Amino acid sequence: MTTSTSITLRNPLDMHLHFRDGAMLQTVAPLSAALFAGGVIMPNLVPPVDTLAHLLAYRETILQATSGSGFEPYMTLFFRQYSEAELIAAKPHMLGIKLYPAGVTTNLQLVGAAGVAANRQRICDAPGGHSYGGERPAVEALPGAGHDLGGGLTEAMVRYAARHEYARTAEDVLARRSRLLFLDARMAAGMASDVADILAEETGRDADLKSFTALAKRYVTLPA
Repeated sequence: MTTSTSITLRNPLDMHLHFRDGAMLQTVAPLSAALFAGGVIMPNLVPPVDTLAHLLAYRETILQATSGSGFEPYMTLFFRQYSEAELIAAKPHMLGIKLYPAGVTTNLQLVGAAGVAANRQRICDAPGGHSYGGERPAVEALPGAGHDLGGGLTEAMVRYAARHEYARTAEDVLARRSRLLFLDARMAAGMASDVADILAEETGRDADLKSFTALAKRYVTLPA
């Protein structure tokens, strides 16, 4: 006989919570408070929470946004060089100090974002050079930039995905690096063999064409 065990968390904590500030905080904080008894609040605002005064003010803002829920914000300070007096004063009001290596996560630009105006393409549009922002010249310098495999996806884009975006399978390219499987499953299925061949050439690995073909078939037969 088999038995099942269930575990109920009566007062769950969110151990890494970004509320940001302003309208974002007013929207997100009540949603978190509806599910969690408390949370460890990240301090990487602009400017960061790196003084006791800022920490206490931020905590009060969170309490006001979650009023009536019983939500407990466990506050943290942004890492910097603090004096002993500052740490002694802050200790009763904080859980810890959070280190953010400069330029690694906080305010880090997406690849291709530098020097590019706002992209006004719709998310449902077919892939193209516009999808790569500042990386477009690097993509177009690769072999096959003028070889359209279908739906705006070029041979060069597949090579770029293999070299710089860790694409290893046909599904990686046609369902993850682009959205062609979802935009036109029949087209994606027809392109899959070419995509798999290019990936195999780039990586020296099997691109798992068989699995993608089966997946595309399921999308093709979905009811309209």
